[in-house]
Amino acid sequence: KGLKPYDRALEAATLNDDTQEIILIMADKGEALTRLGKSQEALATLTQARRKTEALGKSLQGLSPLVGAKVDSYLGAVLHGLGSSEKAKTYYQKALAVQEKQLAPSHPDLISTRLSFARLWHDFGDAPRCLREFAEVERIILDGPNEGPGRSRALLLMSDFSRLVGHLEEAHSKAQEGIKLQKDVFDTREHPEIAIANANLGSVLHDLGRYTEAKKHYQDALELQLKLLGGEHPEVAATHNSLGTLYQDLHMVPEAVDHFTKCLEIQRKTVSESSPDVANTYNNLATVLFQQGRAPDARELLKKAVAILDALGVAASSPERALYEENLQEVEEKLRSHSQSKSDMGFEGSVIM
Repeated sequence: KGLKPYDRALEAATLNDDTQEIILIMADKGEALTRLGKSQEALATLTQARRKTEALGKSLQGLSPLVGAKVDSYLGAVLHGLGSSEKAKTYYQKALAVQEKQLAPSHPDLISTRLSFARLWHDFGDAPRCLREFAEVERIILDGPNEGPGRSRALLLMSDFSRLVGHLEEAHSKAQEGIKLQKDVFDTREHPEIAIANANLGSVLHDLGRYTEAKKHYQDALELQLKLLGGEHPEVAATHNSLGTLYQDLHMVPEAVDHFTKCLEIQRKTVSESSPDVANTYNNLATVLFQQGRAPDARELLKKAVAILDALGVAASSPERALYEENLQEVEEKLRSHSQSKSDMGFEGSVIM
């Protein structure tokens, strides 16, 4: 239903033989498909848009380099989400090469590409480069407008990154400020960005050990996401993962298994098996399965998690790789001991939110 405006616009642009407009609409449709969790459809749409851009070559004038850059940035994002990190890097670089020359530093398109690049460096295990990129983006955002949806989104993104690097009080402050701005921006409480903000704040509170508050924000986010986005969406999967980690920390293992399993089921329908997010879920589910005495199942999932990082070329210094390999080693050592005693149930493992 939400894609019909794009389809109508494409029909009109096709009738007018306006190829540049067709490419722009296809880029926006591809980005919308990504947000709806339809990653493979998004990839097909954006790939087609890029082929049209390449076919036209230098025949377009004026906006054409930025048209191609927008397509490349969106294409990089969908490939990143699908786990094709090296391909994503190539497209992000192409987009940045144009955007940095032709756009103001605070332009939303350039900010979006740079934040995507920062996340990519994190996935590659290059924390220093990730932090340098984020610090520069943060400086630009803070020097920008102090109101509007763009500001609230920027604050929530900064909160997410601050949490990623362990600056929890800073993350909490930015999340609260972002949510406060949202109340002034949106005229309804039923908006996807409000759901994302609740999940973001829940994660920060969770890291701070404020479990009861975190659970409420996670549940509010999930209820709203299911209503607005449906059951098969990456954001829904992410919130199930967050609830799984919360229940893991509360030693409510069956509930944790249930949410991690739901997360994995959604991911298998919306992203590829080579995605870092899938590796994360394999690790998380393995830890709670081990606690239930299902060591062989846990070992297989952890092997899959490590294999994904191997395929993606994730550095040996990556915290995620170290975590998965440590958990795998512990499970294998206990399996080799052929012991099913209660002492073996002491494996806690570590999960990632």
